[in-house]
Amino acid sequence: MSYWSSTRCSERLHDKMVVAILKAPVMFFDSNPVGRILHRFLKILVGWTSSYPKRFSQRSIDTVLLVSASIIIPTVMNPWLFFVLTDGCQQQQPLIVSVIYFATYYLKTSRELMRLASICRSPVFSKISEPLDGLDTIRTRGRQSDFVEEFYRHHDVLNQANILVLASGKWISVRFEILASLFIDAVALAAVLVSQDAAFAGLALAYVVERFGPTQNAVRKTAEVENLMTSVKRVITYTKFECESGYIIERRPPEKWPSEGNIILKDVSLAYYPGGPQVLNNIKLNIEGGAKIGVTGRTGSGKSSFVAALIRMPESVVK
Repeated sequence: MSYWSSTRCSERLHDKMVVAILKAPVMFFDSNPVGRILHRFLKILVGWTSSYPKRFSQRSIDTVLLVSASIIIPTVMNPWLFFVLTDGCQQQQPLIVSVIYFATYYLKTSRELMRLASICRSPVFSKISEPLDGLDTIRTRGRQSDFVEEFYRHHDVLNQANILVLASGKWISVRFEILASLFIDAVALAAVLVSQDAAFAGLALAYVVERFGPTQNAVRKTAEVENLMTSVKRVITYTKFECESGYIIERRPPEKWPSEGNIILKDVSLAYYPGGPQVLNNIKLNIEGGAKIGVTGRTGSGKSSFVAALIRMPESVVK
């Protein structure tokens, strides 16, 4: 059921992302490299579809339930362990408080580290796809080594972020192994002090030794699920772009439009991004249908901007 639901959700997200990107303005592609867009589709969306059901249903929930059983069963067998979990000693924190503290600290840190690794991964995809478009120019100028070195540099940064992610996992593992050892010692000591029945003591120790150790694994899997949901949030942002104005038609033209090929511009201005300088300012022009015209001017006079305004890339402003 989880596989079907995650696959269904990923299909809907994928379709919404495709539609939103196809309708996105040109400014979006100027400010977002190709590698970042590919990373949204490839690493996040596809990875979430294949990893989320396994990590959530088979690993995260199952591990949390097993760890809960390893705490509840020994506590029921020997109620004195409840004070070890909740009250602690005079100069030490309760065991459950330490577990919650380390788990919360690790979840916050791993979330930021995974976001950092995701940000560092996008330039790697860009340095693979972008040189393919200008491969002839790169080979003609003999700049292969420069692009290779730049790729290695971005890849080293990605490896540094991945090493931090692995180091955070080792950090939580060491601390939870120490807490697990303390709880095992407490179970064994409590069984001796209260002269607990051998069968109950053996059952409690068996559950603690076998199940309480993977506590750090449960926290890590929970962090992975949370990071996957954070990735889904980043995907959803790609489905809420403002589309170009041509896709929103308030009033449709007549059926026989256009009856004439006239082009009329009235006070048309153009800026390549919101708040940027105007490259065209109050253009007034009337081109009769069937006429042949040419646009001439020196470099930087606005010839390309005039053509961009005609085909609405980007959208021009009419005062």
